[in-house]
Amino acid sequence: MQHLEQEFSNAIGYVMDTAVDPPKRLGMAFLVSKSRAVTCASEVFHYVEAPWALKIKFPFPDASLAVKTIHLHNDFDKVEARAQYLKQTGSPAETMSSFMNDLAMLVIDHNPPASMSQDRIAELNRALSLPFSSEGVEASGNLRGAEFVQIVNTIVESGREGLLTLYDSRNIPVANLLMARGGILKVFYKQVMSSEMAFCELVYRQPAVGFAFRPGANIAWGDVPDVQTPPDHLCYEAMRRAQEIPNLYQQLGGKDARYQQVVQQFDPSAASEEIQWMVEPLWQSLDGYLTLDKTPLKIGVDTYTVLIAIRELVNRGVISQINRLTPFPCTGVIGDPLISHTDFEVHPWDPLQAFYLDPASGKPTWLEGNFFGVANSLQPKNMLHTIDIPNDVNGALILKDYKLIGIHSGPQVLKPGQPAPPVKCFQFMWMGALLDLSTRKSRPGGAGEEAEGVGTLRTMDANTEEEEPPEGERIQCPNCFAVNAEYGECKTCGTMIEAPPPEEEPSNPILASKPVKQLRQIQKKHKITNQQAMIIGAAVLCLPMCLLALCGPKPKVEDKPIENTKIVKAPTSDKKAVETAVEYAGFSATAPPLYWYADTSEQTEGAKSFGLYSETSNQKILCIVQNDTTPLTNLDQFAGKPPYTDVDRADIQSCVVDGGDQILGAGKLKWVLGRYTAPKHKEPVTVLIASFPAVQTGKSILVIGQSYQDSDERKYDYKTTLFVLDQQASETTAKGNEERLEKGEPGEVVVGADEDEEDLDEEGKKVIKVSTEEDIDKFLEAAKAKLQEKLDLPEKVTTSAAKYEEENKEPKKWKGVSLLIGIDREGQVRRMEKNLEDPKYEIISKALEKAVQDVSKFDDPPVVKTPEFQFKVRLLGTKIDLAKN
Repeated sequence: MQHLEQEFSNAIGYVMDTAVDPPKRLGMAFLVSKSRAVTCASEVFHYVEAPWALKIKFPFPDASLAVKTIHLHNDFDKVEARAQYLKQTGSPAETMSSFMNDLAMLVIDHNPPASMSQDRIAELNRALSLPFSSEGVEASGNLRGAEFVQIVNTIVESGREGLLTLYDSRNIPVANLLMARGGILKVFYKQVMSSEMAFCELVYRQPAVGFAFRPGANIAWGDVPDVQTPPDHLCYEAMRRAQEIPNLYQQLGGKDARYQQVVQQFDPSAASEEIQWMVEPLWQSLDGYLTLDKTPLKIGVDTYTVLIAIRELVNRGVISQINRLTPFPCTGVIGDPLISHTDFEVHPWDPLQAFYLDPASGKPTWLEGNFFGVANSLQPKNMLHTIDIPNDVNGALILKDYKLIGIHSGPQVLKPGQPAPPVKCFQFMWMGALLDLSTRKSRPGGAGEEAEGVGTLRTMDANTEEEEPPEGERIQCPNCFAVNAEYGECKTCGTMIEAPPPEEEPSNPILASKPVKQLRQIQKKHKITNQQAMIIGAAVLCLPMCLLALCGPKPKVEDKPIENTKIVKAPTSDKKAVETAVEYAGFSATAPPLYWYADTSEQTEGAKSFGLYSETSNQKILCIVQNDTTPLTNLDQFAGKPPYTDVDRADIQSCVVDGGDQILGAGKLKWVLGRYTAPKHKEPVTVLIASFPAVQTGKSILVIGQSYQDSDERKYDYKTTLFVLDQQASETTAKGNEERLEKGEPGEVVVGADEDEEDLDEEGKKVIKVSTEEDIDKFLEAAKAKLQEKLDLPEKVTTSAAKYEEENKEPKKWKGVSLLIGIDREGQVRRMEKNLEDPKYEIISKALEKAVQDVSKFDDPPVVKTPEFQFKVRLLGTKIDLAKN
């Protein structure tokens, strides 16, 4: 793990905007080749025409690289990103925006210019400055030093009420003050937790260069507390603190001093009352990486209070300054490029890891979570994970089994009307998305250079320099697309690359002549087809004739209509099909982009049905309304020969390859996946058979999903079908979830534990009694025994636990290692969330996970009013311990 952490850290840097002083950190980037780095497009899209303003600062080797060109993902929405940038208000309620296809590649400039032109810097700053609106502004102007306090006093003395906004050099709001009732009511500056501390920090830091006062204006303040101190006392205290801070820095070793813990544990109650309330987060942040100057930003407290607390902890002897200038190696040698691994699949709830360098301290940081699925079925390289990465970390590595598979881009983007998932999700881009940058030409300043393809980037050998392939020859692996120096075994994935058969010497003397051979070499070098060569030759022969024609009389040319370029557009949805989808399935009346509702009543021989088709996504989803619930109870009987398909009948046991269920509408969508032979297909055909309850009681919907194209060229993706069904029924599902929370599952009535249990109520619904605390305790004991039976701990863990128990006379508590398990009323595991605070206990966490997976289904699960019963799994010594969540 130390070697892996060092390898990652040496190849990770911060993208810095050097056009401002001090340079502004934009996001994180990591090397994928000797001359390429990957970052988020949302952080650098403004600099496409000014890459010279960016540098990548690598904190571990203490080195920097200049940027030559910037390549954005082809589908990144620059217009939306620019609009979000212009909406900045500096308010507490302002949240970080996320974007689809948030990926960019930076080409390194190994020979940067010595200095930047001041004119170009001014032009860039003008482009990045927000337009200033004078609407409602009573007073505005520039700020210098202590003038901020003078302006505040002037507004207070005049008794004016309104909003005072402070701006940086690019006109971006950095702080807001609400002036009311002859004083200061609220102050917000970054994430400082109280208004008084935020005001003190503004007086000390002096971040603003301009101000504007708008009488009667206000913003959304959220949880920002009111100022409790009179304005004259607050100004005096802020100025006093600002004057004392330099002396405190001098006593503690300067702004860049770093402190570390001396003792393993510290009781916050042992500190003085002055710092007791904030000493715990301060204690956790003292890791030897964080400098004193950046500590206030990390824990949300003003500089003066932080320094006072540090001084007290030093006097108590529980922390000390590190005995070296910096914890970073500072070798000056940037690490090897990171190799991406996109040659294996990820499945929902697969464990993932995130790695990044902390923005404030540069400390290597690990977090863990799970893969959740794709963010958008139409853009499957935008994926979701559940790792709770801080909002100011863009560009973190997303790993599976500690192998790079993606780049983190921010919180999940929910479309209007789209229900939120049951857990908080974040977006990341699959590293395979670099393919979408492979054909993009470089921006101005790139000397016409093409962006490197994903094959080269994702499989680059970190120990070799980048070399151009031999002239006229590019040996590319057909499996992983890596460029190899010679034929044979691929240096990345091991696939055998066969050399093309030797070209036979043509018998025709004309074709064997020297000019024709030279032409063939040019064709091979530049990948020109025979047809293209004929067109070029014709153009060369016709050029003299065209010149003569231009000099001669102009013939009369008839106007001919230009043929329209083909635009990808879905057909208009059939009105009858839309009505059926809404009335019986509870679907949205609007089809997803590039989908359409089709009338399929003729295909289903008069039975009510509708189709949801997409040629672009290769989806042919047929939904048939059934007058009974047979598909819900006996779905397998439709799998032998899926109706309305051309596949051959097959044995159910052999054709069904997968299955499952998920909540949809007022019930569950059950599905099975089958593979069949078909008359017109050489390869097996995949068909999805699914069912879910209709809106009308007693009816159901049978779903047949298959490929839109009747050929073997494009594969059918059943996951896209499931996603589209879920999206179309999102409103119905939301209503059903509310009913489930109130009444339990459809067709069930959940009663309290103290009520009598009956088989059926007056409406004929099944009555279920909620489990008592005693019932839950019995279940936990039985589940504990079952998990203990499946638990297989490594020998070193059992040895360590036994030694600890012998010395301390109590079982060892593996702190920070637990699982949150959620099971349904059948006892099936539906949720598994891992809590792992210390990576060294990963081996224990995996043992617990495997035990839960081996059990899979728990007997006699408790009945609760929510769809899931949740409990926590921990380890005490070598024994399983369960507790209700």
